[in-house]
Amino acid sequence: MTDGVKYAHIVSHTHWDREWYLNSKYTNEWLVPFFENLFRMMEQEPQYKFVLDGQTSMIEDYFEQLELQGKSIDEFKLQIKKYAEEGRLVIGPYYLQPDWQLVSEESLVRNLLIGHQMSQEFGSTMKVGWLLDNFGQISQTSQIHKEFDMKGLFVWRGVEMDPMHVHSEFSWQSPDGTKMTTVYLLSSYRNAMRLAEYNEIMGGRIKSEVEKLLPFARTPNVLLMNGYDQEMIPDDILPHIKNGKMDFDNVKVIQSTPEEFMEAVKKHHPQLQELKGARKDMQNLFQRFYGV
Repeated sequence: MTDGVKYAHIVSHTHWDREWYLNSKYTNEWLVPFFENLFRMMEQEPQYKFVLDGQTSMIEDYFEQLELQGKSIDEFKLQIKKYAEEGRLVIGPYYLQPDWQLVSEESLVRNLLIGHQMSQEFGSTMKVGWLLDNFGQISQTSQIHKEFDMKGLFVWRGVEMDPMHVHSEFSWQSPDGTKMTTVYLLSSYRNAMRLAEYNEIMGGRIKSEVEKLLPFARTPNVLLMNGYDQEMIPDDILPHIKNGKMDFDNVKVIQSTPEEFMEAVKKHHPQLQELKGARKDMQNLFQRFYGV
């Protein structure tokens, strides 16, 4: 990296709630048009990168829907494998996205085992934890991920810091002493959703978000999350990035992946504050289950 240059990493993704406001009978039907749109974008933009929400169950459900429609899955398996091997389609490391405080430790480990096995069948596994919308995490989160040779974690809910020392990166320690570099999604997992859809204000949105996040960053890198729940159409941002018109004030805008962002952070060897134990988001748990 050039001295003094700051980087806005745009990570394009969809967060796929298999069952929440609708059950899987309905959400699974959306997977066929979603993947059609994704494959179209991958072919249209040969450098486009996309994150499949850290869960391989999306692929399993997609194949099931294809079979229900009487379509062969072989062609689509090859497409997913091609993009994954190219490092453009980011899959795994989990089988699905559970709430980490509501299931057993064995379930969490098996979730990672199955996710790794499935993603390796397509040639690549994302080697960072992707905890975008879990309602808190257990104290052994770093320990479990370290056993799978994860390079770091991304987390949103449940993080508590001294209001005078809030940072977008920290070191998270489990009870056994395991520590992992963790990226705190201060501005949620949708802070750069649908940029290209509203391209007349895209530059202003990016500039505003970068300026908001940089004071909290421990390195010259900030994360812009280009997606939201059940996003059906990947955002066509690459043409705008390529022409350089979104760069500003010594800030370079790039499309990135979670692993690339983690590598960029670690390259600077930042001094990180340490947080220990569980990350609990009790307010949202009560809201979710009791409506209060």
